[in-house]
Amino acid sequence: MKSLLIITGIILLSFQINRIIVNNTEEVATASEAKVLGDKYITREDLPEIAPVYRSAKSTTNETSVAEHAVIKTVAAAKVEKNTATTEAKKSSLSKDYNNNFRTLHKLLKQSGNYIALSSVQFNSNEHNALDSESFQSVMAFADRLVFDETLKVSIAGFTDNRGSAEYNQQLSLSRAEDVKKYFVELGVKENQIMISANGILDPVASNSTTEGRAQNRRVEMVLIQ
Repeated sequence: MKSLLIITGIILLSFQINRIIVNNTEEVATASEAKVLGDKYITREDLPEIAPVYRSAKSTTNETSVAEHAVIKTVAAAKVEKNTATTEAKKSSLSKDYNNNFRTLHKLLKQSGNYIALSSVQFNSNEHNALDSESFQSVMAFADRLVFDETLKVSIAGFTDNRGSAEYNQQLSLSRAEDVKKYFVELGVKENQIMISANGILDPVASNSTTEGRAQNRRVEMVLIQ
């Protein structure tokens, strides 16, 4: 009986030792595998650089898109510019026609004497936006009558002396007429009662060979009509 117990103890001890050896072997194997896997990922080479390639492709796409948009905008701008130029050309043409009509009407009114009142305001050389007190009083007198009777109209014609280019004088005479018109409008006169024309150096009232004569020619004439 005693011998049986010893043998049983030895067998159990053998199983225990075997178990310990197996467990230790598995732990060593697991640790070894973990080390191998760890080394594999720790020492792995970096993946190929795809981000820069992607950014490059994206950048190229954006640049293409920007370029396409630039072309579209350029074409659109060209169309707008062309249309604007055409519109401005028509506008200039109409303005010229209207100017010629009102200039002719103003001249005929003066020649015929078929007007209610005529007055002039003078300007210094190259000026168009300054009226002295006497000139402003003349404008006010006309404006009062136009405001009181809306059936009346006024023809405002700008003139210059003969110094400067024809183009410059034409524009200057227009600026003078437009500025006098602004005075009328600010005083309450309706725009549909006002006609303006630019005459440049045409129809001088005095000789341009003298200082006094040129001063008289730098003027805006106002003709009040029914």
